[in-house]
Amino acid sequence: FPSHDTLDNQSHNLRPSTYSQNNANARVRRNNETGYKGLSPNTWNPNQYEVSVNWQHTRYYLGQFTDKLEAAYAFNIAAQTLQGPFAFLNTLPPDFTLSPERDSEMQECVRQRIAKRRAQDG
Repeated sequence: FPSHDTLDNQSHNLRPSTYSQNNANARVRRNNETGYKGLSPNTWNPNQYEVSVNWQHTRYYLGQFTDKLEAAYAFNIAAQTLQGPFAFLNTLPPDFTLSPERDSEMQECVRQRIAKRRAQDG
């Protein structure tokens, strides 16, 4: 499994990737206001976060969340689904947990939004 050591260009740390796969594996940018990948503060409501994932030249909008950690978790679900092993996931605190019902609800919601977006593209 490749590391994020940008100075280690040995063959065991490299893998072929497309442009989309390489971007999916990028870290959180320094100027990120939320501290999590895929989240941006809502312009009109500062208490909400908009979540989206970009993959293969398509933006998958996942919705708005009032809880930053739930929003980051929703990004992780979508990134794993779309980007597979190239996904660079948000690191959530070890004490973050969801009830089984809420977890199932979020996973289903994210999958539905991905399916809806794919259906729009044909």
